[in-house]
Amino acid sequence: IQSKVSGSGSAKSKESAAITLSSSGTVEEVFVNSGDIVTEGQPLYTIFSQAAQDKVTEAQKQVDKLNGEMQKLSESVGKLSVQAPFSGKLISVDESWKNLAQGDKVASGSAIGTLANDKRLKLSLYFSYAYEDQISVGQTVSVSIPAVMGIYDGRVDEIHKVSYISPEGAVHFQVIISFSNPGTLTAGMAASAVLTARDGSDIYPYQNGETEYYEVRDLTVEVGGPLIYKNLYQYANISAGETLVTLGTEDLDDQIQAKQNEIDTAMENLKTATDGLANFNAVAPISGTVTSCTLTPGAEVKENDTVIIISNNTTMLVTITVDDRNISFVKPGSYIDLNWNDQMFQGLVTSIDMNGAQQGSGMTSYPVTLTVDNMDGSLYEGAWLQYSVVTSQSDDCILVPSSAVQYFPDAEG
Repeated sequence: IQSKVSGSGSAKSKESAAITLSSSGTVEEVFVNSGDIVTEGQPLYTIFSQAAQDKVTEAQKQVDKLNGEMQKLSESVGKLSVQAPFSGKLISVDESWKNLAQGDKVASGSAIGTLANDKRLKLSLYFSYAYEDQISVGQTVSVSIPAVMGIYDGRVDEIHKVSYISPEGAVHFQVIISFSNPGTLTAGMAASAVLTARDGSDIYPYQNGETEYYEVRDLTVEVGGPLIYKNLYQYANISAGETLVTLGTEDLDDQIQAKQNEIDTAMENLKTATDGLANFNAVAPISGTVTSCTLTPGAEVKENDTVIIISNNTTMLVTITVDDRNISFVKPGSYIDLNWNDQMFQGLVTSIDMNGAQQGSGMTSYPVTLTVDNMDGSLYEGAWLQYSVVTSQSDDCILVPSSAVQYFPDAEG
């Protein structure tokens, strides 16, 4: 003898997929119809969409642009430390650095000072074109510095065939001469030079010149940040590669993180655009039955149109509600009998949603999800099934009609 509780619930496919367009386009080919059974990866249709192509192109350009900007930011990390590009002397230090302390902000583009290569000096002199074929690059030169009464060995570094015309009407070309600085010379000193012609005679310039630093460069901060270290003293001797300024990464870290966030967003946009483009040459994302197909060749489709729905109905989900008086008889893993149009199914209890309980009419009802095998496809989406649950059972019983039960008082024995 059994006692049962009964009710009803609706069926739906355990898995379904809807293909929605991201842009407008024109249908070219359709390979399936409603009711067709498809396998995952099977082609469904082709649609031409210039708008979808443009979205992918623009999204890719944005990603490339942001990656380029990120590359520059990453390279900027190496520019937070400023090194001397060559050996020489700091002939000036910008006033702004004198009062800067550790942690103070330094702006990008801030001037540091001027570094001069005073290890070598150069001299610019003009010679008559009469000696044009007597002077060549690499030729040795004797350089004279009257102020120190010194003579130094030099060489011709450059020859420029300019036309410097003297007051006497003679035409001259320019010769750049360099020589080593013993450490006692500087720029602005009067100097002259003598070269030797092929016949051994001396070649003199039109007039004397002044010594110049071999190279002078204004140094600036390329990337801003908080000051960590500075080594800036006017007239200090500096070696090539020596660190002059070091700045912290805090400001740059913030910029890199912000740029990475932009890249992440752009990558998501690119993925969305690429996925959207894939929807115009779609394949079945799951195996199942095409429950809806709105496409016809030559038709125009619009953005956000859902064009195909596929349902995998080999396994169905049935949701029933059981009240608080009987929920204790329903356990995950147990089976519940289901009936639809006199067809019997077995539903496996897979979950009981205690958080989804609803109250009303003095009782609480709990949603219960059942899994139903539907390999033959006999159970349809949206079917309304009746269920019954055995709440108690007595075995080895005899069923007696109530009319056969009689009462005899003790007085009658």
